[in-house]
Amino acid sequence: MNSPLEKISKKNNFFKEFSNDLGPHRRDHWENLYLQTSIPVNLSDVFSVIDFGSGRNLSKAIVEHYGMKYSTVDVVDTFHPDYLSPIKKNIIGLEKADFVGCYQCLEHNPFVEFGSLMETIASYSNKYVCISLPYDGMYISIKLSIRFPLIRKRLSLFFKKCGFGGRDILHEEEKLEKDPYRYHRWEVGRPSYPISRIIKEASDKADLKLEKVEFNKTYSSHIFFLFSKEK
Repeated sequence: MNSPLEKISKKNNFFKEFSNDLGPHRRDHWENLYLQTSIPVNLSDVFSVIDFGSGRNLSKAIVEHYGMKYSTVDVVDTFHPDYLSPIKKNIIGLEKADFVGCYQCLEHNPFVEFGSLMETIASYSNKYVCISLPYDGMYISIKLSIRFPLIRKRLSLFFKKCGFGGRDILHEEEKLEKDPYRYHRWEVGRPSYPISRIIKEASDKADLKLEKVEFNKTYSSHIFFLFSKEK
């Protein structure tokens, strides 16, 4: 049995390991957290959220600060999600919410399952579905802030091109069988997975209507899709 000091040391080491999220090299990634939390908070008709693949629960902490109900679902219990489950229908106790999010998770499954996973996620939503996926097409992103006496400007430039200079992901079957959810099976922007295909799949298989597409323009390897439920 561990002594009290050993338990404290173990807990501190656990959180120290994951505090790497706040390392200087991760700074550009934090616009993703802004998008994950600001999108539901700024929708006037959203009062409850479900997050599939909630991970560290950082989004939950922020969105609940604004008075919303936020339920988390994950396949691992490391960070104590509200519901321990894969993406599936009829999770016991999980009620529908106005907004359902799933961020940087779906690419770990074969693309052939994308439509059915979107349909399952949408089944828990009353109004909106939001996902983020890795983007590996070509892009140019420039952000510039200028301040002189009497002059203050913020300028930005963003350009993207799917399929330019990339290739589809190929993995050895042995690796996928050993650790099926570790690797990206596919990424948006590669030749076989243009943005238009993601939108069409969500529309055809889950009856979702695209509201907007957003990029993390600071670190443009992530793309967000906001859909609404078809009436």
